[in-house]
Amino acid sequence: MLPTPEVVEAVAEELQNRGLVRLVVDPVLVSTSGDALATAGVADALKQHLLPLATVITPNIPEACKLLGDGRAITDVEAMRAAAEELHRYGPQWVLIKGGHLVGASAEHNGGAAAEEAAALAGPPAVVTDVLFDGKNMMELTEPYVSTGNTHGTGCSLASAIAAELAKGADVSTAVRRAKK
Repeated sequence: MLPTPEVVEAVAEELQNRGLVRLVVDPVLVSTSGDALATAGVADALKQHLLPLATVITPNIPEACKLLGDGRAITDVEAMRAAAEELHRYGPQWVLIKGGHLVGASAEHNGGAAAEEAAALAGPPAVVTDVLFDGKNMMELTEPYVSTGNTHGTGCSLASAIAAELAKGADVSTAVRRAKK
């Protein structure tokens, strides 16, 4: 977690100095509970200094919205695909947008409290879809939804598992699929 623009710049500089070639960036900006985890300017610093160095970035939906700015809302898989294309323009080789927040985002932006209540009554979704994009190929990775109250750190754990798979020699698509499992 990089809390200030100055820390983002320092990390990016050190990574460049060391010639790191496989970098997984989980832009920890917004927690699962919706709390902001970084100061103003961090999203811009990430886009300018760290995303261009990344092999893969792994924002959740609120983080992707924050990186894209302008009050962006991502409410369905099609919007996830568009966001992945836009984020790719900042220089990462791959973009993985995690779809675990999609149900809440859809309810929040498509009908307010009544839609949120209907979604809560319907229960959790059967599956969750993530979007993986390499600048040419758009992949939808759908897995069964895991219902748990233990969501703290799930994005960081996924990014770490992707990094471990890359370190073992997997290509990005394979690393992401293995990490999700």
